[in-house]
Amino acid sequence: MVRILTGAGVVFDVLYRARDLEAHYTQAGVISTETARALVEYFGWFSLHTLSGSLAYQIGLSALFLVLGLLLMVGFATRLVTPLCWMLYVSVQNRFFAGDYPGDYVLTLLLLSGICLPWGAWFSVDAWRGRGRAMPAPRYRGLSAHAFFLLFTVFLCNTGISKFAAGDRWLDGKALYLTLSSIRYTSHWLDWTLEHLTLLEVVTYAVPWIELVSPVVLFFPWKNGGVRTLAVAIICAMFTSFGIGLDLHQLPFLAAVAYLGFLPPWFWDRFLPALSRGAWWRAPPSEEAVSHDLALAPGRVFVSINNGLVAVLLALHATHYYYKIGNYGYFSTPRSPPVLVDKTLSFLKMKNIYRMFSDPRVFEQSDGWDVAPGVLASGREINVFTGDALSFEQPKDLIQSIGGFRWRQYLTLMNWYPTWNPKNITSYHVIEYAAMRRDLARYLCRQWNARHTGADMLVRMNLAMVIAPVRYAQPKPSYRVVELLEQAHPCEDVGASPARGPVAAPEHLEPERAAR
Repeated sequence: MVRILTGAGVVFDVLYRARDLEAHYTQAGVISTETARALVEYFGWFSLHTLSGSLAYQIGLSALFLVLGLLLMVGFATRLVTPLCWMLYVSVQNRFFAGDYPGDYVLTLLLLSGICLPWGAWFSVDAWRGRGRAMPAPRYRGLSAHAFFLLFTVFLCNTGISKFAAGDRWLDGKALYLTLSSIRYTSHWLDWTLEHLTLLEVVTYAVPWIELVSPVVLFFPWKNGGVRTLAVAIICAMFTSFGIGLDLHQLPFLAAVAYLGFLPPWFWDRFLPALSRGAWWRAPPSEEAVSHDLALAPGRVFVSINNGLVAVLLALHATHYYYKIGNYGYFSTPRSPPVLVDKTLSFLKMKNIYRMFSDPRVFEQSDGWDVAPGVLASGREINVFTGDALSFEQPKDLIQSIGGFRWRQYLTLMNWYPTWNPKNITSYHVIEYAAMRRDLARYLCRQWNARHTGADMLVRMNLAMVIAPVRYAQPKPSYRVVELLEQAHPCEDVGASPARGPVAAPEHLEPERAAR
């Protein structure tokens, strides 16, 4: 099930990114190929998507990735397809680094885990093709399975620890109110809860404890089947509620997929007996039958290499979280992992740079929405993002008003993160914001004027933040508009090429930290 749903997540991601292939992944987009290539080189990443800035090349990679995602879903050549999916997923993230979010980290971990797990042994074309051989038992125990459990146990425990370490709003019961009130992230589906402060306070107190304790309960020795099933249900319900109240794209779905992998045989045998016994893709072993690595792998050498890879991944993960959790304030001074470890973590995309709303005080500092004021040749003023008459009033749907989820992440990184308290910042992003904003303005001018003529041509434009900080149990204060370009960007050179190089020479890049 985890493999099938992970493949579905890959397919959805490819199709969603396809809406903005030109804007986010080509030379004509908001981040030029040279800029992306310079950052990839600086951080020691890799990205096939930076090899060419042409739209045809990006369409080709997307089509390949879509096919691989579908093959992963049906379980065809799973041992080959899974690492290829991971490689292309990391590649596309690194090309448009400014649009990433926690769900990217979760899907990367799922794919990385799947490389080491026997994903093709059941519910797959691979299993059907091998039906003449003795089928393995439906239960698997191996080092890679234990690694999968530990990776996602630590991931959730870390989010709980980060909330306790941040203190304040999670400990005084105000965090959920502030988060659900954030214009940048709310879906408005749970706005009714803002009228019930006591309810929100109780849930706020509970969330860090659920994140910290429930993963540990998964390994509870007494009545493990029922207890583990209950813990998985609580975790999935928590992420589902997050997904209802906040615009988090695929994150709630992918997190639920990961923790569905924790469901014990007790659950499958009692609630889905048709899927547990008597089908061609499953053997009918005794209740205690278990498959081990040698029954699922091509040979002992493969098992040894696979287990060695798993051990390395576990060591890297443990090192990463030792420093990450220690830097929440448990070290006397911030520390960094060894350079080789840090670069390897970055290369594999295993660095968890996200805090999962651990410090919602940032929304009390600045929250709001984005507007691109523009003037047409006719003199009419518009919002270039929407094409409507210029208005600084709050949009009904922020994501729709700026073009999509990845656009929100991009604009949040470029415009809003720099306004938040630097001590909450945990990301590796290195960017020169002024240059990125000029590139965005140039792109918007070019796109608008490619579709309009005469009096509807865009003459000049700016980028603006409309700031309306959150106030606990109070109406938002009157908004204020902050223009981000020193002067309006002229659109006369709309036929010119996009930004032609890195936003800054790699040797001059200095780490800018960006909150997640």
